[in-house]
Amino acid sequence: MVGSKLVVAVDILKAMAEGVGGAGAADRGQAVRQDRAHALAMRWRAVLACAVLILAAAGPAVADDEALWTLLRAGGQVIMLRHAGTIGTVGDPPGFRVEDCSTQRNLTEAGREQARKIGEAFRAREIPIARVLSSPWCRCLDTARLAFGRVEPWWPLIGEPRAPDQISSRVRQIHEVLGTTPVGGNVVLVTHFVTVQDATGERIAEGELVVFTPRGDGQFTSVGRLAPGGLLCDPRSRLRPC
Repeated sequence: MVGSKLVVAVDILKAMAEGVGGAGAADRGQAVRQDRAHALAMRWRAVLACAVLILAAAGPAVADDEALWTLLRAGGQVIMLRHAGTIGTVGDPPGFRVEDCSTQRNLTEAGREQARKIGEAFRAREIPIARVLSSPWCRCLDTARLAFGRVEPWWPLIGEPRAPDQISSRVRQIHEVLGTTPVGGNVVLVTHFVTVQDATGERIAEGELVVFTPRGDGQFTSVGRLAPGGLLCDPRSRLRPC
């Protein structure tokens, strides 16, 4: 049902996209063809994002995730991923140190397996990843490494301290990333519950992610979420089919 709705939505939006430019566009000569090709690629990303939003407005069926996977396969999105499963509390033990993982709240074995499965889900669907940024907390770095194999620590993704001016500074830097269209794939931000909430207002579970379409100048649109259960399916597997 969702797949057929997506086809209809994309067909409608394709007609709209191809209608932009008018009859004289083909006569502008070789000098503008590359610009038109770039514009067409950007337009198609917008088409896919609009298709997802149309499905979301039509009802909860979009939650079966395939529309979002289609969008991610085209690249150009920013993903905020909360770290995988921990012992279920929030925060860290008193006296923890960022440089010492043994003092922090860390992934459980189930959480480590969840992180691996998240990566498998992305690879099974051939989702292009241009860059992975992570909070320097060990549970976030471990999630990023287990899922994607590479990571860049990025301090704006931390959840503390909670002073208003520091929160505002972190949010401003995160918004710059959320509003900038990635080149060569999607960007993944691995972080904490409170950081996702501060920056976007979304409240997500451990191992859950939110997909954002950049709009430029620090602006972005939330186009959907993928829950852990949806991430753990594999379209190639009979044991864990989607």
